Amino acid sequence: MLLARSGLTRALDGYLRESEMTKRQALWVILGGVGGVCIVTFILVGVLIYNAGSIVGYLCDQRDTIATLDVHNQRHIIFTADICFENDSRPFYYEVREAGRLVTPATYIGNDNGNEPHAYATFYAEGESLVAVLETTATPQRIVIMEDFKSGESWPRLRENEVAREEFVKQKWQGIFDRLRRENPQLPKPESLNP
Repeated sequence: MLLARSGLTRALDGYLRESEMTKRQALWVILGGVGGVCIVTFILVGVLIYNAGSIVGYLCDQRDTIATLDVHNQRHIIFTADICFENDSRPFYYEVREAGRLVTPATYIGNDNGNEPHAYATFYAEGESLVAVLETTATPQRIVIMEDFKSGESWPRLRENEVAREEFVKQKWQGIFDRLRRENPQLPKPESLNP
């Protein structure tokens, strides 16, 4: 009986040791799993923080479309605004496309507070090859764009060798405005063309 008892005791001790080992293993698995999750989380947060500037830069390079004007003959004037801006001063731009091709690249035309609505009216001259865009929500209403599809000129965009205050540049734009006004006498004169 002593022999049987010691065999039983040994078997019971072995079972208890296996049980304890399983508890230890379970504890290691749990702690290792939690530690592994913490390490992976730490690495991911570090990568995000390291790349935060690039991510924000990418997002801030995007623009919202404010309006798209169909100015006939597969021509479109697209108004966009920055998504990221400060001090209630959101820059906005226009670009011109003809048959999907970029004719006038994005050009800065002003700022708003990010909440202002924008509405536009278009005026045509010379068989729709000359277009003026009037912002009707501005007080007073004002011309924001003049586009000459024949010459490729687009106001207020300047060529690389032009400066807005130079007399020959003002004369060029005055001439384009005069051509528009001949067929649209109601158009207000842009302030920048005043002497």
